[in-house]
Amino acid sequence: MLCILRFITISPFYFLLFFLIILILFYSLVFLLRILASHEKNLVLFQLPTNIKV
Repeated sequence: MLCILRFITISPFYFLLFFLIILILFYSLVFLLRILASHEKNLVLFQLPTNIKV
């Protein structure tokens, strides 16, 4: 935990970049799951709530 805080204080730019990469990966995963849900109507597992905007 302390090394993470030290990493943030040393390089906030890299932390911001890391956060943006995680966000982009999360949104691409949600987008792929929505495509799967639109193609596979019978799979209840991949049906995400409609309030998630992509």
